Amino acid sequence: MRRFALPFALSCGFALAACAEERVNPNPQPDVRTDTGADTGTAEDATVTDSGTGPEDSGTPPRDAGDAGPLCTPNNDGVIERAEMPYALGAQVLYVVNDDNTTVDGINTAPRDTPSGPEWDFSAMRAGDRRVLDEVQSPMGKWWQPLYPSATFALPIDRAASLFALYRSGSNALEILATVSRDMARTNILFNPAVDAIRFPLREGSSWTVTSTGNGFLNGIANSTVNTWRFTVDRRGTALTPATRFPVLRLRMDLDQTVTGTVIRRTQRTYLFLSECWGLVARVASVDNEMSMEFTRASEYRRLGL
Repeated sequence: MRRFALPFALSCGFALAACAEERVNPNPQPDVRTDTGADTGTAEDATVTDSGTGPEDSGTPPRDAGDAGPLCTPNNDGVIERAEMPYALGAQVLYVVNDDNTTVDGINTAPRDTPSGPEWDFSAMRAGDRRVLDEVQSPMGKWWQPLYPSATFALPIDRAASLFALYRSGSNALEILATVSRDMARTNILFNPAVDAIRFPLREGSSWTVTSTGNGFLNGIANSTVNTWRFTVDRRGTALTPATRFPVLRLRMDLDQTVTGTVIRRTQRTYLFLSECWGLVARVASVDNEMSMEFTRASEYRRLGL
């Protein structure tokens, strides 16, 4: 089957971003809150090696030089409110990630027990790691804007195919509307209904299920799938990344996808590690049809970098 590039890593991962209106917040901070699936084509890629330094504790998220102050200060209460996911058009973030279409062995999504609670250590650099810079894209001037006037922003989800996920940011949820291509009308997959990628407030024990059809064209070929996502915030703990350590909620995203009118089916499990005011700090996606709840082989291994 043709593998459909699902947003929020809805096969790839969860992308966090924001509308321009939110820039009026008196403490803007667009630095490190986007989660995307792939590079926009303007990002810098580089092979990286281990610096030999471990992660430090995270504090208040840093701000751009032109900003008045941090947009959000985490209170670390274990609940992510809508106001604790501030976003801005043009925001950029640096991630460390494996190459497209590769798998990563020897990771461990199971946390280790510590006196302060569960801890996931994703800080070690790997030989196949590279740095990618992702950016939140404005709808203005894009070919798809008239088709999706309610879209708030776009995020890249597939570097090789130049695909973007379109998001709508609301007070209670962050929704995925469609997958589109950079080039006009080559890919245009509408999700019906829109998919709640995050529902606020987000806390341990939060869960919801969305079933949505994806219909349209993928790389110029008719494509139709039925997709069921089961979201569960299953753990609260600490995640270590190459950048620093973060208090996180782990959002488990289980996908069950079938090609319409066939028996072709695939499943995938993705863990998203979300931190107040920082957004997505790590994402680990399984290979297709992974049976284990915790796994050691990943199709995507993305962590916040330096």
